[in-house]
This record gives sequence, structure tokens and C-alpha cells, in this order.
Amino acid sequence: MRFRTFMIVTVICLLGTANAIEWNVEELVVQQSVQADNDLVFDDEGNMHMCFHYKSGVIPGSDLYYGFKAAGATDWTITPVDVDTQNWVGANCDIALDSQGNPHISYEICDDQDWSYAKYAYFDGTNWNIMQLTYSPNHLDHGTSIAMIGDVPHIFISQYSPGLLHVWKTSPSAWDSEVVQAGYPTVHPSAKVDPSGNIGVAYFHQGAVGPMAVKYAYKDGASWQVETAYNEILSNDYYELDLDYDLDGHPHIVSDALSTSPTTIYMLLHTWNDGSQWLTDNLLQVENSYGKLCFPSIALDQGNNVHITVGVLPWPTSNSDGTFDGILYHISDESDTWVSTIVMESINPMNTSIAIDPSNQPHIISQSNDYLPYGGLSYIWRTIETGINEESYWVSSADLLGNPGSNPCWSSSSIGYSVPVSGSARLELFDISGRIVDVLADGFHQAGEYETGFSGLTTGVYLFRYTTGNTVETKKLIVL
Repeated sequence: MRFRTFMIVTVICLLGTANAIEWNVEELVVQQSVQADNDLVFDDEGNMHMCFHYKSGVIPGSDLYYGFKAAGATDWTITPVDVDTQNWVGANCDIALDSQGNPHISYEICDDQDWSYAKYAYFDGTNWNIMQLTYSPNHLDHGTSIAMIGDVPHIFISQYSPGLLHVWKTSPSAWDSEVVQAGYPTVHPSAKVDPSGNIGVAYFHQGAVGPMAVKYAYKDGASWQVETAYNEILSNDYYELDLDYDLDGHPHIVSDALSTSPTTIYMLLHTWNDGSQWLTDNLLQVENSYGKLCFPSIALDQGNNVHITVGVLPWPTSNSDGTFDGILYHISDESDTWVSTIVMESINPMNTSIAIDPSNQPHIISQSNDYLPYGGLSYIWRTIETGINEESYWVSSADLLGNPGSNPCWSSSSIGYSVPVSGSARLELFDISGRIVDVLADGFHQAGEYETGFSGLTTGVYLFRYTTGNTVETKKLIVL
């Protein structure tokens, strides 16, 4: 599997995809200013299972709900799981399925003193059953996560003391526990079962001093082995990570991070183990003056391609007229290079989750703090790719991308492009199927005029895509 680093220095407008892909949006519930959480999984038959927190018009306050959508169905069935009339706050939830396809959910609640505790809910085929797993004074720090081995739930809980706790069910009413990582803060665990049936968990951890690190732990016999996947992450108001595995069982982690040199920059990091070492791609950078990255999620498809969704929370949060400039992105390496797509815009994005369906297409659940036009909880899914469609691009009137030197041409030609303001510029060449053929230019450019050549093309139709600042332009090329 190949990965190439793709860095965007300042986010104003990101790339669209080269393929004609339609993103569909369905608004599920209207949620007014509640920063809650969600998670999404598919079962083997292609049915969707979702958990989310929601309570309309109550601040604070959030109840736990379960959503189900059968494969091929048009409607969701939404079921209340844990509804508290005292308006407790739910801040985190994670869902996994047992061998029968029944949902199991770990989630977080808060009492009226703002102390958080872990709860667990599961559906036995007839009823929902609820257990509270932690009590005062051992309150949560940030987050819980659940993974299933057969019908046994394994739950990871972030606590102020003792640290990252692993609890698992030994009988219908009994649990055992162990400490995976001691210390504070040890936060935002994300647990998954790898292709061989073993559990791994990724999380943030900070020692006595210094920055955060992304840690990855796995069970080796009777003990947990802990590795540092990525170090030197400064504190971030919305630090969050997610874990998935490729077909070879190698872990992939998406996380956000913060850099303060020379200016404050929020970064989106993809960190993975290739079997011998941990590697990291810096996929996205957002200047603090524009906004913040928040709550990324990751899933790998059947072709070992990485899919990531992340929101950019605008700063200030809203405009003077009450509108929002936030953006929800889908980022993938399906073309052997990282490509970013704007899925939704003019929103105030918060929590996201992504899952891959049996046809290899990504599905996203997104929550936002506004309720017009896509407030509350939205379900977004992508249709099958159908190749290049020039009409799917916004082509500016700036004419920054010139025409090919000869068009049609015989295997080689050249093309010029302009950079009006010093900054990032990228020129890509795609074939008609949407596969990227070459990246002709990429990186920082001084303002000016440029020209680049290309050669070795076979007969067919190609498309140039040029991106700089908030401008995207395309030109067609015919090779005889």
C-alpha cells in the first residue's frame, strides 16, 4: 500500500475530487446547540447501526439513542436507549456488534456536579439493558470505547485515576478489569478488533511533563504492550483520535494536533504502522485565525484505501448574520495520492464518524451546533464513482490555468499556470476514469507565471486540475 504526504498550508478552499461523485445528505434530527457524539458501523449484511446523543432545545442535556437502517431501506428507525428526565449530559458514545449483529454501546454521562461516569447498554434481541460501570470518586477524564470479541464486550475507559482502564464482561452480571496505561491525562481511547481477532486501542497520553503523544496498545499474551505512534502533540481544545486496521492488520490512526511555531496551526495527522515502524502524514493544516480541526474519524475499505472525515470549526464560530463558515471534509488516498473533498459547507461541524459499506463506499454521520441548513444530526453517503465529469468542478473566471501548448497532442506537451499571490499551488493530471496520472506541480510558489511539461501519455482523454488559494480550474487534453 502506498502513501504520499499531501500538505495543505492554509485552508480556504480544498480540492474537489476528480471523479463524478455525488454526496447525498439526509437530516435525521434537529439538534439545537448540543455538542454530543455519534458512531456508525455496518454489519455483514450491510445494515447500518448508529448511536448518538441528542436532546432538542435543552442546554445542557443529551440522551442516548440508537439508529438502525436496513440494507436497501430508505428510512431509519430511531430508538431511545437511555433517557433521563433530569437532563444529564452525554458527551461520548461508541458502538460495536456481537456475533448475532446486536448492538453494544459504551457511553459517558455527567451528574449535576459535572462529574462523568461510564455506562454500557446492549440489546439482547428483545430489550435494551443498561449498566453503570464507574462511580464516584473514579470519574472519567475524556471518552470511552467498546470492541466485541464474539459476544464479550471489552470497554476502555479514560479516568483521572488510575488512567486507561480496560473492563470486560465475564458473566451476565460480573466484570473484570485491568489498567492499560497509568497516568493523567490518558484520554479519548478508540478500540477496534484487528483482522486476526485481537483488540488494539489508540489514545492520547501525557507524561509528567511535555506534550501529548499518540499511543497504541495491544494485548501480547497476558500483558499489554504500549507503543508511541506519534509524539510532540501540543494540547488541543478538541483533541480526538480514531483507529482502524488495514487488511494486513496494521493499525491506522487519525488524530488532530496543535503547533505554535511560528504561528498557531491545527494539524490533521494520519499515523500508521507499516509492519516495522510508525509513519505519519500531515494531511491538513488550518491556521488558528481561520478555525480549528475537530473530531476526525477513519475507516479503511476493502482495497486498503484510507477514508477520513473531519470538520473545520470556524473562528469566530458564527458570522454577524448568524451564518456559519464551517466545512466537513472527506479525505482519501483512493487515487494513490491524498485527495480532499468538501462534503458539506456553511455549517458549524462538531462530531463525525465514518464507515464503509459492502460496496466500498464511505458513509458519514455528522453533528453540528447549528440547525440550518444541516443542523443537528446528518447522514451523508457517497454514490459509486462514475469517472470524470467536468461539470462537477467550480471553474473560476480568473483564467489562471492556461491551455495546453498543443491540444490534441502526440503523447507530450506543456501547460502554463499563474500564481497571483505567493502561496500553495497544485497542478494534477487525471485520466478519463478518474485515476491520477501525475502531479505536475505541488507546493509553495512565489507569485508569478509558470510552465511545466509532460510526456509519455497514451491515447485518450485527460483532465488537468489546478488549485491555488480559493480557485479551482480544469482544462481538457486529448492525446492522439
